[in-house]
Amino acid sequence: MNRINLLLPILVAVIFFSCSKSPGSNPGRDRKEIIRLLADQRKYHFAKNANKMAEMHSSRFISIDKGLIDSPVFKDVYNKFDNYFRSVEFVKWDDKQPPVVRFSNDMSVAYAVVSKLVILRTTDKTQKEILDTTNFAWLAVFKKEQNTWKLDCIASTNK
Repeated sequence: MNRINLLLPILVAVIFFSCSKSPGSNPGRDRKEIIRLLADQRKYHFAKNANKMAEMHSSRFISIDKGLIDSPVFKDVYNKFDNYFRSVEFVKWDDKQPPVVRFSNDMSVAYAVVSKLVILRTTDKTQKEILDTTNFAWLAVFKKEQNTWKLDCIASTNK
């Protein structure tokens, strides 16, 4: 009986510490990192850097858009952004309000709720230049892999 009384506090401590934040987590630093990644997305759009956009995605990335669920591999993500970037000029890709960033209790998963005003310069079928304005909102889920945040899932909608 004495052993059980001695082991019980040790077991409780092990369970408590195993459920707490992951080693190396720093909520302030992790929040700044997610905000930086969101800012990098803007920078990569204006620089038309499809490679950097694709590198942000996890190897298990899931996209939910236009009623479809997709799990594109790196090459597909790269090609999608490369084709998109070649067809438009960005006038605006700006937050309508500051992103909301939240974390799982163990700090291994983060999500960002984003609202953007996107204005593109493109051409129609007759090659006439047009401005296309869209209000987007999305939920971006980031997962920490080997101490690096990667975009693991995005669910997007537009108005």
